[in-house]
Amino acid sequence: MRWSKLKKQVEALFDPSLKLTINCISYPVKNQWDTGSAIPRFYLKLKQDLLNIEKDIIWDFPKHFIEVKKISYHQWSDDNGVSQLLREYINTPIDELMTKKFEGDTLVLHSYENKNPMEPQEVKVELGLVDLLIASDRRLGKKRLYEWLKENENPLIKLILHYRFGYKITEDDYLAILMSHDNLSETV
Repeated sequence: MRWSKLKKQVEALFDPSLKLTINCISYPVKNQWDTGSAIPRFYLKLKQDLLNIEKDIIWDFPKHFIEVKKISYHQWSDDNGVSQLLREYINTPIDELMTKKFEGDTLVLHSYENKNPMEPQEVKVELGLVDLLIASDRRLGKKRLYEWLKENENPLIKLILHYRFGYKITEDDYLAILMSHDNLSETV
């Protein structure tokens, strides 16, 4: 499926008051054999006034994932599973969204660096994308999301619920959001 069609289907699920978009960019990379490959970048952009963090980007793969950046892009760029995860989310019945374990939300990579090539090191990376999709999903109401929030401490979810329903963001939540982006930016 073309990215533009998938993007349209995902964004149709977002609460329109959020002004949230999901984007994908592909950065071309040439190698020594001139058979170009590409590094994909997926990101969620929340266009609001409260934050001005990296032009309001709240989730950014691979930029916000230090573990992924430590592994050669050749080992994950062609099969990162983000598009498949989005498709799985769209196809999941609404009554299963908040209880289903989305396997694609955990990226499993194999690192061959500094190790025996016959025994690659398995690296699991929690993407956390599904939680942001759930918090943004117009089909889910305030009561269900506030109950779900009791089990989830992600400050980005609180930020999304703030814009959807006026959820009160504490100063600690706001600082946690700023600090997480500052720490990630330093390592990029």
